[in-house]
Amino acid sequence: MHDRLLGGAAAALLVLSVACSGPAPAPSATTTPPTATVPPPPTFITQGQASGTPGRTATPNPALAAYNRGLESVNRGDHRQAVADFTEAIQADPTLAAAYYQRGAARAALGELEAAVEDFTQALQYQPALASAYYYRGAVRTQQNDLQGALADLDQALDLDPTLALAKYQRGVVRTLLGDMAGANADLTEALPNIPETAIAYYYRGTARSALGDYTGVVEDFTEVLRLEPNSPNAYYNRAVAYAALGDRERAVADLEQALAQYTEQGDTENAQRTEQALQMLRG
Repeated sequence: MHDRLLGGAAAALLVLSVACSGPAPAPSATTTPPTATVPPPPTFITQGQASGTPGRTATPNPALAAYNRGLESVNRGDHRQAVADFTEAIQADPTLAAAYYQRGAARAALGELEAAVEDFTQALQYQPALASAYYYRGAVRTQQNDLQGALADLDQALDLDPTLALAKYQRGVVRTLLGDMAGANADLTEALPNIPETAIAYYYRGTARSALGDYTGVVEDFTEVLRLEPNSPNAYYNRAVAYAALGDRERAVADLEQALAQYTEQGDTENAQRTEQALQMLRG
């Protein structure tokens, strides 16, 4: 999932640390936008809650019945059925913001990104202060590589709810992709203690810290990545770059050897060859 490899100044430091002439071959730095993060499992709502007023009603409501069936479908992992259920709820009550939001989440899970964006936009039309809809639309726009649109959504989500840690994390990812490494480092550092533990958050912060020249921080972050995802050759490679920048050739070589073994096992010939060349330079 993570395919960003450190380059630029970090790669140059890898070369300088072993006093090699000429550029060191290194895997190109590329990035795949991360998957939108699904919010916590939704709760069932009553008619009063759907309109923004807590409370219950004894009057049967077909929109809410269909909505709650949709939540049951989500909890079973049946996102296709959930879309059908939430569509039924919307047909019964075209102003039910929660149904648009949940249908958008189900469509995002199915990879129907444009339709998901449309649903989150509709949810916001009926409930403009719904911070989680801005967050989720920003996450989906990140997947679409609409980074400026994603950043605007995530800024709005955090304006409405500064405690929304997932939005802070997602904005950190987007800022990394846009090259705002100081902003990314700040967002990810603030978000990490408040989100479910995930390797990708450490991965992106490690990338940002590398650009900022914090190689001790890079080592710490990619060590966390490898604790959570041991079969990550790019993480070994990137940690090796940081070790080399810190002058620790022994650990850099050990990590490059691990990266080479995993690239080879995964059939990634190009990166295996480049890592082997970097090893030869380090070994002198």
